[in-house]
Amino acid sequence: MPANAPFVYASELTSSDRYRVRLDGVEHFVMPSERAHVVRAQGAGPVQVEIECAEEVQECVVRPLALGVESRGEGRVVRFTLNAPARITLEINGEVLGGLFLFLDAESAVPSPAETTHFFKAGVIHEAGCVSLMSGARVYLEGGAVVRGQFHMENAEDVRIWGPGILDQRARDHRVNTLYVRKSRRIEIEDILLLDTLDWSVHLSFSSGVSIRGIAIFGWRANCDGIDVLSSSRVHIRDCFIRTDDDCVAIKAGKWDPDPDGVLEDVLVEGCTFWNHVPGNAIEFGFELDNRLIRKVVFRDCDVLRVLSGAVFSVHNAGRSRVENILIENIRVEDARDELIDLYIGMSIYSPDRPPEHFPDDGKRYWTPPERQDMISPDNAIQWWPPMNEAERLAFAPGRGHISNIRIRDIHMQGPPLPIVIKGFDKDHRITNVDIECIYSRGERIDIYPAENFRIVNAGDLRYEQQLIETGDSV
Repeated sequence: MPANAPFVYASELTSSDRYRVRLDGVEHFVMPSERAHVVRAQGAGPVQVEIECAEEVQECVVRPLALGVESRGEGRVVRFTLNAPARITLEINGEVLGGLFLFLDAESAVPSPAETTHFFKAGVIHEAGCVSLMSGARVYLEGGAVVRGQFHMENAEDVRIWGPGILDQRARDHRVNTLYVRKSRRIEIEDILLLDTLDWSVHLSFSSGVSIRGIAIFGWRANCDGIDVLSSSRVHIRDCFIRTDDDCVAIKAGKWDPDPDGVLEDVLVEGCTFWNHVPGNAIEFGFELDNRLIRKVVFRDCDVLRVLSGAVFSVHNAGRSRVENILIENIRVEDARDELIDLYIGMSIYSPDRPPEHFPDDGKRYWTPPERQDMISPDNAIQWWPPMNEAERLAFAPGRGHISNIRIRDIHMQGPPLPIVIKGFDKDHRITNVDIECIYSRGERIDIYPAENFRIVNAGDLRYEQQLIETGDSV
């Protein structure tokens, strides 16, 4: 289907009153939500894009910047060309929180309904509710289909969910994972858009052989993490566009059904685009890390459009896990405002051994009071519970883990050098063997990272451009 053949949506849906979008001269439906206006289309480039706005256009920025898309504004109209399929966001007149998201994907074949167990056709609003999928399920969302519901899999094998339709969460007022995969194997999730999620968007736990490709996630409500990978192995996440108000991709272990001997391993995230608002981080490990081992995790060739509060890359080890053999490479950072790297071992408000007198098990969240917050990482200070004396350190130490063998390279920042936080818990729970190299700021390689941007405690064998970093004494 060429880009000038738009998807057909239900007639009762109302298009955006802020934007009109034409691709190769043909108008496409613009799906409005609380914080976004979204267009989905399929076709090959080049495609001529014309956007008519509700206001005069003073400036327009098309992200990711790496695509090199140059826009032209005239009055209330913006024009540009997409030479190939792309997922982009347009910031018009400096608007950061809203804006227009255009997802132009390559053409894909539509299966016949007989080839599926669930076929959600175009032009219809499907009130699906929570759909439990069994082994062998095939679920297709046709372009133009709007599905108000969620898909849950547990103890399932060989399941595929795909298609350019929309999982619409806009009307939902209670927390539930939009895609929930637990204790399952050989799962494929492709191309769908998760819109206005409430709570974790994709929850993957105790599973293996999972492929997540080309999905788009838009969330703006609290705890709407993009993709959470818990206690799983052989997971491949690629070509996804994730815009959230919490962690974009989070690696976790042991929060549900703790497995003290469990291993999370072989996770690859590549070719993705991350846009994180407040709170959270773009690439996160933690806070819940309670299994024995987290290892062999790679993030590469990703664009980080924004991290308004938090780190580009963080390991927040608030449990017993040993986190090791992690590679972060070829990351393009357009707008990050707190930390570039935040590696931390400690006791937090989420830790299993948190003091019950301060954190009763009543379902509420209690933040760390100001008088004992650790300001080495200010955006996370309300979540850590640092020891105030030697007796507390000894009491907390048995529940602490380790971080080692971390390699970070080829990071390209549009802005100035950002802080790098590396803090272990004590001399027995240090952060060790961290290699950082090929860091760029505004196109220039930083041969010597500014010393004032390092915040290091209880760490050793740290290298920047293969040179040891002075770390001071452990406590």
